[in-house]
Amino acid sequence: MSVDGGTLNLSNDDQPDYIDNVTVRNSSGAGIQLGGGNWGNDYFLGPNVVLEQNQYPLALGDGDLLPGSHVPPTGNVHNYIVAPVNWDRRGPFTWSDAGIPYVIAGAGLAQGDGGWRLLPGVTVQFEPGAGIVGDMQARGLPGKPVTLERFDPTQAWDSLRKPGRLEHVVVDGSQYGLIYSGTGPASYIDGAVLSHNARAVVGAAIVRDTQFLNNGVGTNVGFPTDLNGQTNPNSFVGNGTGVETASDARYNWWGDPKGPTSPDNPRGRGDSAAAGVPIKPFLTAAPDYSNSAPIATLHAPFFLVEPGQKIMLTWDAQDDGSIVSQRVLFSPAGGSPGDYTVVADNLSATQRAFEWTVPATGFQVTNMRASIRIEAVDNSGKVGWDAADLMIPSGEATGTITITSDLRGPFQSGDQIDLCWTATGLSLAATSFDAFLFLDGDQRIVPLGGLAAPGCLSLGLTMPFASTDVARVGIRLYGTSNNVQWVFSNYFTVRPDPRVGDAPPRSPCSAPPGA
Repeated sequence: MSVDGGTLNLSNDDQPDYIDNVTVRNSSGAGIQLGGGNWGNDYFLGPNVVLEQNQYPLALGDGDLLPGSHVPPTGNVHNYIVAPVNWDRRGPFTWSDAGIPYVIAGAGLAQGDGGWRLLPGVTVQFEPGAGIVGDMQARGLPGKPVTLERFDPTQAWDSLRKPGRLEHVVVDGSQYGLIYSGTGPASYIDGAVLSHNARAVVGAAIVRDTQFLNNGVGTNVGFPTDLNGQTNPNSFVGNGTGVETASDARYNWWGDPKGPTSPDNPRGRGDSAAAGVPIKPFLTAAPDYSNSAPIATLHAPFFLVEPGQKIMLTWDAQDDGSIVSQRVLFSPAGGSPGDYTVVADNLSATQRAFEWTVPATGFQVTNMRASIRIEAVDNSGKVGWDAADLMIPSGEATGTITITSDLRGPFQSGDQIDLCWTATGLSLAATSFDAFLFLDGDQRIVPLGGLAAPGCLSLGLTMPFASTDVARVGIRLYGTSNNVQWVFSNYFTVRPDPRVGDAPPRSPCSAPPGA
């Protein structure tokens, strides 16, 4: 396929699209525009995509770029991927390392709803005054960080507001840095380098193994153990003010063996800490940041679990030295450090699975989800971790819910299906309903709407443009916090129109000799 003088606009709602054997030239905008519909949209660009003499090779809205995609690094007027700030981004979606930067274009905050992930090696540049607000997670790797920096080296970008987990990121040249909400559990910053920002971190954050370099203000935080560096120390070097406020800034390096300049440390000569900020003991030598904390990646279980259910937790863990022990922790409500208790301790360095029985938590007045956490400790004492949120029903939302629609299938993409259910014996803890389509093979959940009482959705269910054998409908009875009850249909099949020629693959399997 060839396009000359225009933009190839792609929009997909359902399953990842493979784009290849496409040539776009001489566009006054982007060669390809990756957009979407009701939720994040996945695209993979193959090796035979040619983008030449366009203003930009790619423009991204709420589409994403899967790892391994081929984006031509040269041959266009601007060799970067443009992402305008005014695009309505609906996640979840992912930006992977494309070999060229992504540029948030325009002054203002790009909205990232539903989960925005930046993968190792991604560089995002921000035009003056640009930023991101919403649930954005950036998890780089040692030696392959996620870099967030200025597009114009002479002008600051705005900020990241309400970001999620940040691990091995570089945040450079912003006006307001990382801004966190003061409510709910703290967010985490691990293994980062925060430099040349007017203000680096403001709000409820837990910061570990992070370097604050040449900022106007390093941190203004406030959360239990927010800057405690006992296992994974932080550094404050060359900042106008190191720490304005913090609940615990002990065990850190302040750029001088005599510690921070502080009313509480009269002999200090390092970066400053305000009066009343706990700073002692402090490090008398700079940490070795060539030694990184372990990288732990939990394979997130299904978000909904039931009390008494046994589930297998699995994870990956690696370290530039050696892992010496691991542990599993659980929090019934929220993911802040003081909320966790140890479920299993001193697991072997090579263990990567653990059978866990889900506990009953009762009603959670904080309206926070439960959290399961994996920690790995290396031979230098540094701790790496990962966690996943879980919904554990309180048991107080009860009743008998029956899906009355015929969902046996198979269905064809675009089919319109009535979606109805009945309910009897409802408790007072939950009285409202909403419905979702689960595409389990793609780990996607599509909201379909809700009702204040049992009945039928006014718009019914439109079968997605997908090819799957593991689609199902879930009906949720809900009230406050974890007062929820779910009922699911059996799995059904959805296929495109057979004229599309997208039959499922066949994978014959023969028994090995002697089996």
